[in-house]
Order: sequence, then C-alpha cells, then structure tokens
Amino acid sequence: MAKNGYRTTHITSQMVGTAVTNTTTPTSILPGGAIYSFLANFFDVAGVTIEWDVRGIITSPVTPGGTLTLDARLGAVIIFTSQAITLNATAMTNQTFIFRGKSTLQQIDTAAGGTTATFKSVAEFISRDISGVGASPGAVGTLLCPETSPAAGTGFDMTGSQAFNIFATWQVALSTYSIQSHLFTLESLN
Repeated sequence: MAKNGYRTTHITSQMVGTAVTNTTTPTSILPGGAIYSFLANFFDVAGVTIEWDVRGIITSPVTPGGTLTLDARLGAVIIFTSQAITLNATAMTNQTFIFRGKSTLQQIDTAAGGTTATFKSVAEFISRDISGVGASPGAVGTLLCPETSPAAGTGFDMTGSQAFNIFATWQVALSTYSIQSHLFTLESLN
C-alpha cells in the first residue's frame, strides 16, 4: 500500500492484451493479469494520486472516418474518459500509441456516513493515428485529454476493493479498427 511519501509501482505488465476490434462496446484493452485491485479504503484521503501508462499498437482505415474513446475505471465506475479522438485520415497499420494519465482524489463525501469519492484526471494520447498528423514517417501527434478544464469523474465507493482498468470504445464497428496494449504500468505517488 502506498501513502508512504514516495512513488509505488503497483503493477507492470509486458503481456500483450487482446486486440479490441470490430465492436462499439466498451472493452478492456489490458490483459487480465494486468488488472490491479486496490485494497478497500486505499482511496481514503484527498490528494491520493495514481498514474497509468499504456503503450501498444493502433490500426485504422482511411474510410469511414471514425473516433476512439478511452476511459479509466475503478470496477464498473468510469473515473476518467477522453474526448472522442478523431483518427488520422490516412490509413494507419500497427502504429505505436501511448495513453497515460494522472488521477488525483479530489473529493470525499463523508457527510452522514457517505463513502463516495471522486477523481479529477488529465491524460494524453500520443500517436501517428491522430487527425491532422499526416502520413510522414516519424510524424506524431499529442492530444491532451480532456481538451477543456478537467472535471471530476463519477463517484465510487472508496470503502470497497477497486480493480483499475482501461477501456476502449470505437465509434464504428469494423474489423479494420484495432487497438492492443503491449505494456502497462500503474503507480501511486503518495
């Protein structure tokens, strides 16, 4: 357990996740062995901060143009979601992506025995497969998520064990859209 004044790595994974393709249903991009469960009451004070870093490959066709949305979850609760990421107008195959973010516990509702907490998060998506990057080798784009002021995520029960996970949602279900994780790290900073 963290809260010791320094960075703690909870899990690292070099396993390749199952490719998320041909679906518009939110689907985990992490391999099962990389889903880390925080102990009950781990998130018990404002300021607790976690960082995640997912790296892998992404593929998208030229047409139809589509978007990808990524989110971070504790159990079934979405604590952070990116905006819809518009993909490159040039077909991209097995291009590297990095999705990393930081979530800080902002609010704990303990009034009248409440047990709900919320995070405020900021992330970035880095890849060649972002609209406007172009097709030049080595060209890469960074998209800040969200593009506007960060808002608090959905509240979750801080007294229960919470499994951290990253999900991807395609706008269009095509076999030519694919995202797959290859590396994952989850850390807490305090």
